[in-house]
Amino acid sequence: MIFSMDDAPANLPALAIGQGELERRADFLKNNPEFIERLLTAHESNQKKIPPAQHVEAQIYDAFPNDSDHKLMDEFHVADWGKRVEIVSRFADHRLKKLGHRLLHIERPNLLDAPTRLAHDLDAARRVAGQSQHPCGLTLIDAISQINQFLADEDHPHFELLTEHREFLQTRLTAAESHLTAC
Repeated sequence: MIFSMDDAPANLPALAIGQGELERRADFLKNNPEFIERLLTAHESNQKKIPPAQHVEAQIYDAFPNDSDHKLMDEFHVADWGKRVEIVSRFADHRLKKLGHRLLHIERPNLLDAPTRLAHDLDAARRVAGQSQHPCGLTLIDAISQINQFLADEDHPHFELLTEHREFLQTRLTAAESHLTAC
C-alpha cells in the first residue's frame, strides 16, 4: 500500500524502518519503471479471472461510483419522488441508473414512462417466475417447492402460516405468468 507518510497511521509497522529508508525505497520505485512493470505483471497473473456479473446486485465491486454520482446519490435520497426520475437520468454509472429505476418502479411506477414501466414489469415477472435469462435469487417456483417440502409434515409447527404463504406466492406466480403471457 502506498500513501504519503503524513497520512500514515501512527502504528504502521513500516514507520519503524525510518524516514530515510522509506525515501530510499520510494526513490528506487520512481527510478525503476521496469521493476514496477514486473511487479504489476506478477500481481495481475496471480489474480483469479472472474467473469463479469450479470446482475446489478453482484456488480457492486466492479468499480466505485465517481464523485459526481456520489453527490447525485445524496440528492436522490433527500429529493421528492418526482425529482428522483430526473436525478436517475443524470447518473454516469449504469448500475446506479438501473437501481434507481428499479426503486422508482417499486415505489412510484406512475412516475416512469409506459415503455420503461413495461420493461421493468416484464423483467420482474421473468425473475420471479424463473424465466430470466440469468436467474438470480430464489424464484417463486423454488419457494413454493420448499414450502411444499415443509408442508409434507402435517405436524409442522407453522403449517397454517406456511399454507397461507404458499397461497400468496402461488397468486404472485400466477400474476407474473399472466403478465408474461399477455405481453
